[in-house]
Amino acid sequence: MTDGTTNREPEPENQVSYHGYLLKATQNRETKVWTVSYNLEGNPPFNSKIKWQNPKEAKNLGFYRLNDEIVTGASSLLEPHGLNFIPQIHCFLEYGEFRVDLTEGNCNGKNKTIEAYDFVVRVSPDLTHLEEEQYYLSYLNRYFTIDPQLAIAGIPTILKLLEACNRQVKYQCSLMSLTR
Repeated sequence: MTDGTTNREPEPENQVSYHGYLLKATQNRETKVWTVSYNLEGNPPFNSKIKWQNPKEAKNLGFYRLNDEIVTGASSLLEPHGLNFIPQIHCFLEYGEFRVDLTEGNCNGKNKTIEAYDFVVRVSPDLTHLEEEQYYLSYLNRYFTIDPQLAIAGIPTILKLLEACNRQVKYQCSLMSLTR
């Protein structure tokens, strides 16, 4: 006997506080429509919602230069290899001229919000880890012309350094959570 309900996963949802506003982004699994709603913290939510009918135009993959300015301790990992930065990627939503970083305000291990990207690519909202890696490797070749030292270090070394920098981000996040 069933009650007529189906067992399904909840809708993917992300929430962040930004300049006093609570932003919430939800994707409907069936229609693939992203909905962004917002309200001023402490007040009832605004009834207006922004819906993207084409989620492929809503999600971006940004490539930036990770260094100590962004994550404390990154330079100590990079300098022994003669590198000043390592290419890193970050996902964000875009609506018109506005970027929505759903990690901003959360403990993300970064010293500041990424404002400048070297490259921005519109991607599918259900981008797989493998597709993300393929984008990274593709754009890594572009960074070889920006900083030839990256080409000298080589892809295997860069990927190991990227893993080490990702661990450093998690470490910095744990330190930041202790000081809150």
